[in-house]
Amino acid sequence: MEEIKLTPEQAYLSTFAFLEGIYRVTRSNELGTLLGSMLLRAEGGTADPAIAGEWEQAMRQAISGSVDARFER
Repeated sequence: MEEIKLTPEQAYLSTFAFLEGIYRVTRSNELGTLLGSMLLRAEGGTADPAIAGEWEQAMRQAISGSVDARFER
């Protein structure tokens, strides 16, 4: 996979776009609620202030290499 460098804002928006694409197919209420919490407010921050911290923690875990998403049989 080609290396792509993103700013934290771009990474957040790519996460949002990915989840939004799944929501469009599934119309999952849970995913819709999550996306609503992730919306960016005009004055800054997210609709749910806690979600930004949770996402940042997940991003740091991915950067540190502590996320393992490999499928193993």
